[in-house]
Amino acid sequence: MSIEIFPKSSANTIWYNDTKTYYISSSANTIAWYSQEANPFENKVILVTGGTGFIGSSFCRKFLDMGAKKVISFSRRWNDSEKLKNKLGNDPRLRCVNGDIVDYQSLLYATKGVDYILHTAAYKAVDSAEYNSQECTRVNVIGSINIINAAIENNVRGVFGISTDKACAPINTYGRTKALMESLLINANSLGKTMFSVARYANVAGSSGSVIHKFAESITEDMVANVTDPDMTRFYFTEHDAIEFVYSSFLDMIESEERGLVYIPKMKSTTAPELAQAITNYLWGADKDVSPKINIIGVRPGEKMHESMIDKAEVANDIGDRYVIYPPVCHWDAHQARRGEQLEPGTEYTSFNTERFDEKELQELIKAVFN
Repeated sequence: MSIEIFPKSSANTIWYNDTKTYYISSSANTIAWYSQEANPFENKVILVTGGTGFIGSSFCRKFLDMGAKKVISFSRRWNDSEKLKNKLGNDPRLRCVNGDIVDYQSLLYATKGVDYILHTAAYKAVDSAEYNSQECTRVNVIGSINIINAAIENNVRGVFGISTDKACAPINTYGRTKALMESLLINANSLGKTMFSVARYANVAGSSGSVIHKFAESITEDMVANVTDPDMTRFYFTEHDAIEFVYSSFLDMIESEERGLVYIPKMKSTTAPELAQAITNYLWGADKDVSPKINIIGVRPGEKMHESMIDKAEVANDIGDRYVIYPPVCHWDAHQARRGEQLEPGTEYTSFNTERFDEKELQELIKAVFN
């Protein structure tokens, strides 16, 4: 183990490169960074639920690139499994298991010999969840309970769940089920040796169902953007940023051995008309002075005007490039130390009060989707 001293201005951050992780131990006006091998996924068996999905498939590639012994894509989309194999070059370390997380026996079988689980599978359509609440609950809640029980029974080292901003002060069925998923995974730390933590984040630009593709299609065809409310704000970041955020948070849970955390990224936001204009500029050229017609269609069922990632009732810590929420009750570690600087009680983190994208940054966001 090596130790290097850096200025305190670097406090409360964790930096990774290909082979090292740097941890922080602060004292006086210096920071001691302890480095050690930082690839716990090398030669390990990793299961990705929802492995054929937008984020899940990206992580199958990521774990293979990190030298995993075997990556198991667990998905009920059997027809997409072949596409995933082809996408990843028919890597022999990739195993595609067709199954449903609500089927405990198939999940129990798939998790035998697994070291780590990344749980991305979800019913995530906000509007349709209002009319299919039982199916949404079955997948997001019962499925997560099955993952917890299978992981503990098969001595999985760690489970990292993917949540959503909709779980923060939820007002819709999808958000309520994901909030319960968060609670289930966090409290599962008291049931055994398996570590559980969660990443809560918002919109990944260009993901399946993204408004960016819908805007691009309607602007190309009719120069129209259907907007629910012109003042509505939304968080966004790129697929690359999403993958790196989840990966580094997962890594942090493993290396720090702190369990039960909710990791939250620092994201920027924009309004729908600003996003539509940025897409128009990308498609037609910013010098053309062309603007789409904004068609107001009204707020859809279960939508918020502004997205939230930290509610005023939650207590979060700022650890540099992200926030973390420690469990309010920690049965498994009564003396758990807390990193970073605690936010003032009652602090809210929303797409309304966060930093906004400027015009250049929005253009870069759109380019990342279409390039």
